[in-house]
Amino acid sequence: MTEHRCAWVTQGDQLYAHYHDTEWGVPEYDARALWEKLMLDGFQAGLAWITILRKRDTLRDAFDGFEPELIAGYGEAKKAELLQNPGIIRSRTKIDAAIGNARAYLEMRDQGLDFSDYLWDFVDGQPIQNSFRTLEDVPTDTALSAAISKDLKKRGFKFVGPVIVYAFMQAVGCVPFFPNRPHTFATQIPLPCRVSEDGIGRLLHERRNQLRLTKVEAAEQIGVTAAILREWEEAHHVPSMEHMPAIIAFLGTDDWLPGDALSDRLKRLRARMGWSRLRAAQWLDCSESSLAEWEGGKEPSRSRRAKLDALLARNEQRFTLQTSPTLH
Repeated sequence: MTEHRCAWVTQGDQLYAHYHDTEWGVPEYDARALWEKLMLDGFQAGLAWITILRKRDTLRDAFDGFEPELIAGYGEAKKAELLQNPGIIRSRTKIDAAIGNARAYLEMRDQGLDFSDYLWDFVDGQPIQNSFRTLEDVPTDTALSAAISKDLKKRGFKFVGPVIVYAFMQAVGCVPFFPNRPHTFATQIPLPCRVSEDGIGRLLHERRNQLRLTKVEAAEQIGVTAAILREWEEAHHVPSMEHMPAIIAFLGTDDWLPGDALSDRLKRLRARMGWSRLRAAQWLDCSESSLAEWEGGKEPSRSRRAKLDALLARNEQRFTLQTSPTLH
């Protein structure tokens, strides 16, 4: 896969290569995950991304998993503790910005504005496909990133300049750019299908044929062995949850979900888990009133629907694995 990597990936750096191959440019619809990535890009200001990548786990530990609810409550004692932590970026300005940005995120949520919907609405809910051929063709910022930056600043965010925002947009798949990478979202043809979990094997087989890859080559892109891929394609086993992000990236779509009504799937989630509507709403990162409307048949926005589909699919896949009989 080396020949498909961008020039900014240091040759031989496995951490950088793994990030490039499995995370960078893959559309992200989870509100908290999007906020975390924007915070990390803010910490990067003036530094190389690999520096942040190497400190990411320590940053997550230090900042309580980048949970906005917790960070928004940080006081002087916590800030002093962070400034003494050699495993993070010890910048008082950036730490203060992260705390303020957590409060801005929560204020948006309290106003009924989902952070994922907010960002993806700028690109009409789907990645913008550019025609760049080389890294030299890619701008450092655009009119769109400037507009998003301006709006974020109005909402109280800091370290969200146009350049930071554009790098963030590329990383989370809003404006993916993948020169000479046929396995990525930029050149994949979406599969217009809605199938249940037992259809993943068929999709993998069709996608592999579409890209003219051998099982070994396809398995390498997904991060498994050819034997495991064969088991999936022949429907002997269902992929585990840990493999789902790579599979979705390989397929170029997360539209392999069960095709029944969203309202039914939401009700089934609550019944299966024994959750109240409030607990389910918290897991889905939405308001209880919105969940009630969706259960009643109201269709959410396109970006919100994509996020709900992805979350429900993970739950459905997990439930399938937990309740499937053991084969001897």
